[in-house]
Order: sequence, then structure tokens, then C-alpha cells
Amino acid sequence: MGVTAKNALQGLKIARHNLVEALAKTGYNHAIAEKLESVEKQMLECEQIVERAESQKSQIIVAREEVVQKIQSLKKDLQNPQYAEQVKILLHSYIESIVIDNNSVKVTYKVAFSFCHDGEEVEIHYNHIVAEVRKHLEKAT
Repeated sequence: MGVTAKNALQGLKIARHNLVEALAKTGYNHAIAEKLESVEKQMLECEQIVERAESQKSQIIVAREEVVQKIQSLKKDLQNPQYAEQVKILLHSYIESIVIDNNSVKVTYKVAFSFCHDGEEVEIHYNHIVAEVRKHLEKAT
């Protein structure tokens, strides 16, 4: 929310600048003055949203040990056959598709990750993981 508000704030600053220039060129114009007042009100609201987002971000502090403990607990639960159906539902909510061939594994996610760039498809190579999985599968068969 904070990033969107920051972008909106930038756009509103440009709009305000343009309106001020229009007032300077045309003299006082009631319609432009009303629009300027509206833009400044929106700017104030956006600034408040950005401030709230920044303060919330600074309040979210989690100890590394706590995160590791939660992940370990989650791993145990995900490996439990009793939760197999819930795990499938959870994975299905985040993964669009998985395509596996002899050279690669392509996972398409339904969510955005920090390594995504403006909605563009980004290839991430995990060759060592694929190689290890293949070794494990070859041993099993």
C-alpha cells in the first residue's frame, strides 16, 4: 500500500505543479483553484498513508531464531501425511503450474516475488537442486 501511495503522491505533486503554473498563466480561475484544493487534499491523504505504512514497516521486527523455528515447524507439518490434502490446497493457491522436462523445471506462481521485475517473466536457475533431485530419483528407481 505504501509504494502505491508513494507513486500516487508523485503524480499528485506533478498535477499540483501543473495547476499552479496554470493559475500563474491565466490568473485566478475558480475551477483551477478548486482542482488545486482537491489535489492538495489528496496529497495530504497520501502522505498520511505513506507515514502509516512506514511506521508499520518499522514495527514488524521478528527475530531470526523465531523465523527458523516457525519454518521448521511448518516443514514438519507439511511432511505429515495426515495433512496431505491441506498441503495440496495450499500449494495450489500459490502455484499456477509446474512443467518438468529433461533439462528444466518451470514453476509458474500465482503470486509476485521480490525477484520479479514489473510483471516480467524472470528465469531463476537452480541447476544444483534439480541435479540432486535427479540423483535421488535415480537411486530410488
